[in-house]
Amino acid sequence: MGWEIVREKYPRDPNKWSRLWEPEDIYRAFIRKQGSTQLDHISNFSTMPNLERLNLRLCGSLDKIDSSIGVLTKLTWLDLSNCKLLKSLPSSIQYLDSLEELYLRNCSSLEKFLEMERGCMKGLRELWLDNTAIEELSSSIVHITSLELLSLRICKNLKSLPSNICGLESLTTLDLRDCSNLETFPEIMEDMQHLESLNLRGTGIKQIAAPFEHLNQLLFFSLCFCKNLRSLPSNICRLESLTTLDLNHCSNLETFPEIMEDMQELKNLDLRGTAIKELPSSVQRIKRLRYLDLSNCKNLETLPHTIYDLEFLVDLTAHGCPKLKKFPRNMGNLKGLRSLENLDLSYCDGMEGAIFSDIGQFYKLRELNISHCKLLQEIPEFPSTLREIDAHDCTALETLFSPSSPLWSSFLKLLKSATQDSECDTQTGISKINIPGSSGIPRWVSYQKMGNHIRIRLPMNLYEDNNFFGFAFFYLYQKVNGSEKHFEDDFPLLYSWKLLGGSSDKGDSSFFINYDPCECYKSNGGVSDRLWVVYYPKVAVLDEHDSNQRRSLEISFDSHQATCVNIKGVGIHLVYIQDHQQNHAALDLLDAQGNLDVQYPTFQDDEHNHIPMPLDLRNFGDDGSIPSEDTN
Repeated sequence: MGWEIVREKYPRDPNKWSRLWEPEDIYRAFIRKQGSTQLDHISNFSTMPNLERLNLRLCGSLDKIDSSIGVLTKLTWLDLSNCKLLKSLPSSIQYLDSLEELYLRNCSSLEKFLEMERGCMKGLRELWLDNTAIEELSSSIVHITSLELLSLRICKNLKSLPSNICGLESLTTLDLRDCSNLETFPEIMEDMQHLESLNLRGTGIKQIAAPFEHLNQLLFFSLCFCKNLRSLPSNICRLESLTTLDLNHCSNLETFPEIMEDMQELKNLDLRGTAIKELPSSVQRIKRLRYLDLSNCKNLETLPHTIYDLEFLVDLTAHGCPKLKKFPRNMGNLKGLRSLENLDLSYCDGMEGAIFSDIGQFYKLRELNISHCKLLQEIPEFPSTLREIDAHDCTALETLFSPSSPLWSSFLKLLKSATQDSECDTQTGISKINIPGSSGIPRWVSYQKMGNHIRIRLPMNLYEDNNFFGFAFFYLYQKVNGSEKHFEDDFPLLYSWKLLGGSSDKGDSSFFINYDPCECYKSNGGVSDRLWVVYYPKVAVLDEHDSNQRRSLEISFDSHQATCVNIKGVGIHLVYIQDHQQNHAALDLLDAQGNLDVQYPTFQDDEHNHIPMPLDLRNFGDDGSIPSEDTN
């Protein structure tokens, strides 16, 4: 009679029955990928001794597993995830010696895992207990000697781990993320020779026990968002294989320990959002550190000069450190951050005057971000490798009011190196700078126009002119107040160039700028102008086939979100190596159809002709004037 009652409503769909008896019905129910939401019991597994995989995932009404499951000696994979009414497991599960993976994720009523007998579950490699109601693990867990992965993520009731957890001799990964009530981690008194990843992110941990020497194979260690953590043991350097140490947003961590021994393998150190005031000078003992992140360390006041000993450091970020007033000077170290490629000092409001002169010694630096350093007044000579500079909202910084401004002079000195690079790879020669645009496109820029595009006619034989460096493209835009509502992350600004005419058109290269979603738009009456300057060496635009051809160059600037960005103007400047300029024919500003455009708002030699202005990399006028043409 029970069979008929269960089957009556859905006679052909065992996936919706609350009970399953026959093997063929079980097969029909679970051959589908979705769970059986009505199922609350499976009566007998004994008729399926050869079953290898069993998926009971999303069986939301299942509250019990029949003890006959223990006969499934060939079962290798069992998924009970999201069985939210399941409160316990039959002890017979531990006799599944072939079982390799057991998933109990989101079994939110499961309060206890099995008491294990010695020698059981000989093949279990992965145990997933994420988001269960487990309060503690039994010490018998160590009898699963083959266990490699143990995940207890988001077990908010978990308060402790067994003190003998080090007995899991095969364990490689222990994940305790977001176990917010876990306040202690057991002292490791025996070698865990295979443990490579230990994740304590978002736990209630207050301190870490000292014997790190027993974790000598640990590669990844995360304590991020452990807001109760106040200190680290000084012997953390004993983690001799460690490659990543993540401490970001440990908001009460006030000190970083002295490094008493060399750490040869640590490559990533994340200290974002900590309360540290300084780094110890012994940071130099992290010999192969590549990535150091100090973002939003609001109390950080100084960096040690020994940071220059980090000869393998590639990326240094100190974004949002308002008390950091200066970057340390190099005290004669020849290594001198020689591998540094990216340096981010944005939002360091206390940094004033001139940025450190030693920046010229960073021989591999590619990107520099000093945006929102409002007291910064001057930037010294850049290293020749620099290709992208973000200095927007540096309100005290002298920018491009004249072609002899220090910033523009420094930028131009990069172009020689960029041009040399482009002889091997045209893309490596492209350089960019993002600066405040409150004064608009500088008046000395040869060609400029309101709107989002401009086209000019180029002189003949420009490619052969050895004095000609390349093209500087200027893009002036503003983020519109309120546009932050439309974006969670960055949004693209598209800029492109086209070389038109001659035997065929070419170019049409387009690049996306990742717009920084900062809030500087709130100043200046709700908007904040920015100016992007992009330099292309001549070989990135022209080649020998463009000789003896009358060609036009067009640049354009666009956004896929017109309501968020107001594009105000564009400009083109022809950049020359020397003040000597060949006697070029007058260049014309063209409209979109290629006709002469009489609307031309920039410098003119008379009312008809528009002459490009050469820039001398060797000697700008002291008064900010543009060097005169050599008419001899």
